[in-house]
Amino acid sequence: VIVMGEMGRTPTINKNKDGGRDHWGRAYSVLWAGGGVNSGHVVGATDKNAGEVIDAKASPDDIAATLYEALGIPHETVLEDITGRPRRITDGSPVDGLLA
Repeated sequence: VIVMGEMGRTPTINKNKDGGRDHWGRAYSVLWAGGGVNSGHVVGATDKNAGEVIDAKASPDDIAATLYEALGIPHETVLEDITGRPRRITDGSPVDGLLA
């Protein structure tokens, strides 16, 4: 099971009358469970305001590579696109320490 969104939220509450938080693409969380995932620990960290990644930064391509590996599909797999050109299924690398 993977629970994620495409962005996080700003690390501070807006100063306008409505408060709230805006989209924030520099730090976000992803929850993984089951299917060969190391359980009971956290991979990576943000600064004290949860605004910037300071350890184990992972891109969307890295998340895709990790998912492929969890499914038993090597992340370096190459397929042909519609024009016959070879393309890797992802340009990422699996997230270290996430899979058992």
